[in-house]
Amino acid sequence: AFAFTDDDTDIKKISPGGYIKISDGNWIGRHAVEIRERGGQLERRYFVNLSERPFEPEGRAWLRLNLPKFVRNTGIGAPSRVARYLKSGGVPAVTAEIGRISSSYVKGIYFRELFKQATLTGEEYRAAMAQASREITSDYELAQLLIAAADRLPNDEASRTAYFAAATTIDSDYELRRVYSTMLKRGPVGSATLGNILQYATSIDSDYELSQLLQQVISQQSLDDKNRAAFFRAVATIGSDYERKRVLSAVLKGTTDAATLEAALNAATTMRSDYEAATFLHDVLKQHGVEGSARAPFFRVVNGLTSGYERGGVLHAVVKRPDASTDTLREVLRASKGMSGYELSQVLQAVARTHAVTGELRDAYLDAADRLSGYEQGQVLTALVKSERRR
Repeated sequence: AFAFTDDDTDIKKISPGGYIKISDGNWIGRHAVEIRERGGQLERRYFVNLSERPFEPEGRAWLRLNLPKFVRNTGIGAPSRVARYLKSGGVPAVTAEIGRISSSYVKGIYFRELFKQATLTGEEYRAAMAQASREITSDYELAQLLIAAADRLPNDEASRTAYFAAATTIDSDYELRRVYSTMLKRGPVGSATLGNILQYATSIDSDYELSQLLQQVISQQSLDDKNRAAFFRAVATIGSDYERKRVLSAVLKGTTDAATLEAALNAATTMRSDYEAATFLHDVLKQHGVEGSARAPFFRVVNGLTSGYERGGVLHAVVKRPDASTDTLREVLRASKGMSGYELSQVLQAVARTHAVTGELRDAYLDAADRLSGYEQGQVLTALVKSERRR
């Protein structure tokens, strides 16, 4: 263990039997100072190219010039140095010293010590965030700092904006998501903070990382009128249908809110993968059904399915629901217009087996049957006759 003088130009204390050696590491013209504790006294030796020279005055001059650089750029003694600067010049003295440090890693150490030891005003916090975003070039180190500073975020909009503005300078999608995820891990966040997270999350280019973040959001708090639109704007930036479906299915697990369900269905209308869109629609049917305000957006997604197999599977699942209303069955028959052959036959037979087919619904059924021929048409008409006999 050792301690520096207040001006960082010399060693003032070393633990008994300890030593420290400082060298510039040059291959040619290497300078080094070695300081040892012997019997309560400090013994200083100076070397140039492994040849010992007098410590006074040449060695002391070299140490006075180089030790502050060593101290500053290694992070050694950062807690005591930050405390010393805070005592002598306050927060500005610490941030000025950080500005003289070359390493992003060491800058992070000093910034974290600053947030740990000082209670910053809103103005000081914003200035520190701006400096950190300019000077810390390592995505990892900036993320580590923002994670550490999140607990000390002042409760004002300007400081929140400065925090999230600093986060947007992180190029790594993984590190940016890690910053936001850490904030969320502490539990539900306020509406303003969630709004900031959702607003700035759209800068995450990785579909996987953004999907992970949005799933985390929806797993711990409900969407409301203040943040629903921002959430689905972020969803809209996900290019992968697989990742988008994962987010939308997570929404279904956490909501009974009609407005959120409708927004999730609207977000599914632009999915290009019939399989992912159909899988999502099956999730909707299992957890919520399609009656009421969900019906129109649900069938907009259905009508976007180009695969007769996937469309038929979804419509068949709708028909099998015992709560399917006449209006819903009418939409099923309308959606079947893009189908033919076996898939259409299966849907129509399911309608006849499980529901009363009368009036306008019967006319629509027969119109759909006209698109069939031969065996499949016979099966569909036979199913209708059996249905009418049962009544």
